[in-house]
Amino acid sequence: HLKQEIKKVFLEYGAASCTYYSRSPESTLHGYQENFAIVDFKTKDKAKNALKVIDQGWICVNKMQVTAKHIELNNSPIQKLPNECLLEIFKYLLVYDQLKLQKICRRWKKVTQPLWKNVTKIDLRQKDRHLRDPNYIINSGVHLRDIYCYEDHGLKIIGKYCPNVENVAIEFRRYTKRREIDRARIKFEINILPRFKHLTRLMLMIRNDQYTYFEFLRHLPETMIEIHLLNDIRVKDHRQYYWDAPRVGIDYQNYGRKIFNLSRFTKLRALTLKAYIFDENSIIGLEYLKKLTCLRLDDCMLSQACIHRLKFFTGLVHLSLKHVELDYNDAWEILMRNKELEYLALPLLNDCKYEELWARALELPKLKTLCWSHVTYKIRETGRSELLENMELDYVALSERRFLLLFDTFPNLKKVKWTSWRTSDRFVTRVRNRVLERPTKIPFKFISGKIDREWYLPAPIHSGEEFHHCEEPSPEDAKLFRCDMWNEWYVDDNESLQSISIKDYHSLFSTDNSYRNININQLSDDNLAVIFSYLRIDDKSSCSDVCKRWEKIVNENSASFTNFDVRQLSDHSKKTQCLLKYGKYFEDVYSYKSCGFLALKKYCPNIKNLAVDFGVKRCDCKTSSNEFYGVKSLGMMLKSFKHLTKLMIKDVTAFCSDIFEYLPESLEELHIFNRNPGKMMTGKKEVPIIERRNISINLSRLKNLKALTLVQANLPVDELFDETVGVIGLEIMKNLLHLRLSGDISIVNPDSLIRDPLPLEYLSLTQSTITISNLPFLLKYENIQYLDMTDSFADMKSHDLPAILLFLRRLKILRMSRTSSEICEDDELWEFSDIPDLMHLEILDCLGYTEKFNNLISHVVVGSPNLKMVNMTVILGNYLEDLLAIAESARINNKEMLNIFVGMRGLQIANSLGLSAAGVQLKDNPSFEYYGFLRRLCWQGWSVEDEVVNIDGICGKLQNTEFVDS
Repeated sequence: HLKQEIKKVFLEYGAASCTYYSRSPESTLHGYQENFAIVDFKTKDKAKNALKVIDQGWICVNKMQVTAKHIELNNSPIQKLPNECLLEIFKYLLVYDQLKLQKICRRWKKVTQPLWKNVTKIDLRQKDRHLRDPNYIINSGVHLRDIYCYEDHGLKIIGKYCPNVENVAIEFRRYTKRREIDRARIKFEINILPRFKHLTRLMLMIRNDQYTYFEFLRHLPETMIEIHLLNDIRVKDHRQYYWDAPRVGIDYQNYGRKIFNLSRFTKLRALTLKAYIFDENSIIGLEYLKKLTCLRLDDCMLSQACIHRLKFFTGLVHLSLKHVELDYNDAWEILMRNKELEYLALPLLNDCKYEELWARALELPKLKTLCWSHVTYKIRETGRSELLENMELDYVALSERRFLLLFDTFPNLKKVKWTSWRTSDRFVTRVRNRVLERPTKIPFKFISGKIDREWYLPAPIHSGEEFHHCEEPSPEDAKLFRCDMWNEWYVDDNESLQSISIKDYHSLFSTDNSYRNININQLSDDNLAVIFSYLRIDDKSSCSDVCKRWEKIVNENSASFTNFDVRQLSDHSKKTQCLLKYGKYFEDVYSYKSCGFLALKKYCPNIKNLAVDFGVKRCDCKTSSNEFYGVKSLGMMLKSFKHLTKLMIKDVTAFCSDIFEYLPESLEELHIFNRNPGKMMTGKKEVPIIERRNISINLSRLKNLKALTLVQANLPVDELFDETVGVIGLEIMKNLLHLRLSGDISIVNPDSLIRDPLPLEYLSLTQSTITISNLPFLLKYENIQYLDMTDSFADMKSHDLPAILLFLRRLKILRMSRTSSEICEDDELWEFSDIPDLMHLEILDCLGYTEKFNNLISHVVVGSPNLKMVNMTVILGNYLEDLLAIAESARINNKEMLNIFVGMRGLQIANSLGLSAAGVQLKDNPSFEYYGFLRRLCWQGWSVEDEVVNIDGICGKLQNTEFVDS
């Protein structure tokens, strides 16, 4: 009460607080033994006014005279303590109080600095008061290593004051519109991300499915250990039956392709790509991730080419394919290649062979955690395993009886996360009773999900010493099952995963210590020129700006700078600078649509080979306001290139444009990977932008063509359109050696090609281009060395094929993959008795549903002495045994080994039956180099002069390839 009276008296003088002390036998902190009060005023002037009034005797409290004394902080005994004692006292305070202490005086601010050395991790998702103070991040900035932040809270301060950050997790929670997220992307990728030189882990959560710009990966260091790119937007899809089933946006192609170039990150250990749609060219560089142990592709839609790339990995420990649609054979092959798996989330199967896949997963020797989500097919068999410890079943069609049997067949289960529509307290009681009946008394935890109860009924207690029940997973359980989108990092910190330290490197040619003190300026001009020759073009430009001597050395060798590829630039923003300095020497150029065309037209007049990728629509180029980006602008620009001989256009609707009118007549190679206009949507409309009916391409002006490619880049192998694109003028190209056409492109007037054949060596007519009407087209082409007839073979008869092979005496590579996945009961097997001997054949590819080609493969193996590789699909043990016997007898006098790839299932059949043959080596699948160079899914370089992509180069490259063993 007296405290309130004193404060009330001094309130009109600006009193802020009052503390009253009673009589004490000992001396107080300030040396007083009588009753006294400490009154704090808002300002010093108000305190002086109060002292003046007290001295005059005008203030009384309870009719007693008040005496006052001005107490300065400098006179306090706490100021007499040394800094070490103050620091020890401040350690016991809360973080929020520590932030307040540094604002009192300069000495206290200096004393509190060592307190921030221990702050190495900040999570801005928490709601603590000290996280709202920017000084908390500023004080601990140089010491921070692990940060979780939002794009609108702390990101700017972190980029400025935290240069030593190693782990960054950023969530773009605020922006949902395209324009807003572009602004956030510019701030993040250009201004902040390049400052993190020691970055090893990155998590980026984007809540917008239209975000397709992932060029920021070029700014990341090559020493990245973990990369997690998460998409949290799900658009309602009426094809799914359940509201929580996996859904992804249907208008994902509005803003170009999603391209993930991971070839630089050779030390990557963990990779997450969630809720994206990938075509055959979206993910680049998976074959370089030799050290990858954790892979998560939840909610993704994968093309068949991406699925084949997943089979490259053999050392995965953590694999999650939730809601990813695969075939049983592909899923089985991925599991069998990764025997070290400890965590596995099974995918969805198109052929509903869930029980078989579950059984294969239980065969993994080190599997401890198994997850399964959204299986609508009723499960009747669950198998048995004594190694499995944790299991997650999320909306799996498993009856209660089958679920309770799991505790008998999996005796070492410790944690089970169960989500279903029928979970109740009665069901939890049955689970508890079954767990307690187990002979192994292991503590068990059951996570049942939320249980609906009446509000007036109390929740029963199921937990005990050996059984613990909860409805929501704890943070430890969420990290174990990976329930949420973000549950901390996957790879533990150790000495081998820390930032690369600077090591001493010794000379490779001499061990003399005198060479260690040589300065780079002491090297000769020739030595510097050799060093500069290994640098990228933009790094050479940066070296020329160091000093005049280096500029002279670089300029003397600038005439050899004939190749310019924007994909190889270490800093994309220096593209214009490179064109300005060395553009007059460039002859072979690879550019993006987002880079524009004016700079090429202005600074590169001597271009001979030009490749433009329209799929990349955003980059770091600083183009002018008058820049042009459309395909029509490209066509008009081609007129200025007087020396242009080779042209490649990728991912643009070129077939519907008039670019063919602007092509120079001197072209020798033309490769167009047309974008499918049926998949281009405008906003929410689901109609094509351009109608493709009655489209014809007139190439009569291009008489000097040696290579021609016209394909649909985004067209799956089993998807065809009724409309076709007609090609006019092929009969005029007397020098044509390379021809590749897709299924919806037809040849106008093929009779002229039969009467006057072309000197073709490479011919690819895929996707139902081979029909009965144009089979005579192949009978006159004896020079063909590569023939690709990938087709469904629905209209083709068995007696038509020998007539074709009879004339192809120089054939080296033959592809006859069958694209149709439907096997009819009346699908007769082709019988061949007059297959001619193919003396020069080296590679035979009949991958797919090729049961009808079994007789053909046997005849080719017998009649092809130079055969080196056969790629096929085998599902019958009897045929495989006969094939090996035929191959062994045919290779008696042949010293060269024959490699036969029969797939994972075929190799398992061979191992179970103990099949082998002399001179024949059985393997499961070829390497990725095989699919890249042979199938030619995308542009692999120029076709006529490139040693890698011509016929001899393909055979030589594939013979020296290290194939993937089982």
